[in-house]
Amino acid sequence: MIKRPYAKHDGRLADVLALIQVLALGEATKRSEEGIDTAVLAAPSSAKSWPSMAAEHPEFFRVDPNSKHQLSLVARYAMPLGGEHRPPFSSEFTSMLLQTAINLHDRQVKAAEWWKRFLVPLLAAVLGGVLTGAPAYLASRHTVSVGRFVEAQDVGNMLLDTATGKLCAETTAVSGHTPLDCK
Repeated sequence: MIKRPYAKHDGRLADVLALIQVLALGEATKRSEEGIDTAVLAAPSSAKSWPSMAAEHPEFFRVDPNSKHQLSLVARYAMPLGGEHRPPFSSEFTSMLLQTAINLHDRQVKAAEWWKRFLVPLLAAVLGGVLTGAPAYLASRHTVSVGRFVEAQDVGNMLLDTATGKLCAETTAVSGHTPLDCK
């Protein structure tokens, strides 16, 4: 199964951007869920909790469920600085992380909507088939008679004189020797 966490939730990008900013620019390297709620002033709109949202984005976040301060940025631990307390990121580096999240979001949304590029040609083909096939079908259902007499539908053994619009006895029309007896 293809996972596209940015594309499956409304508001996901905003939540990821908010969490990146709190964890990148704050003094604390790790944060608790309450600490994130306090910094953002809200719960995430795209998940039940900040840890569950962060767990769907291992490209940015680390989640340690056994710790009180369970949320952190992967990038802060990848920096070549020792110790548990690492300095906040510069605004340039944070901006790069935010832009990366936006790019990932745009790619996943575009990948999730791949089928839309086939919708217009498919609808055009179906409509063209219906507009082409319907007249052909209707023409095949219509019986064409040569001459001026056609069978009158649901009247029995009668013919319709197409020139006058009168019904004629079929027996007279079949003999062809006398003028038709039209009513």
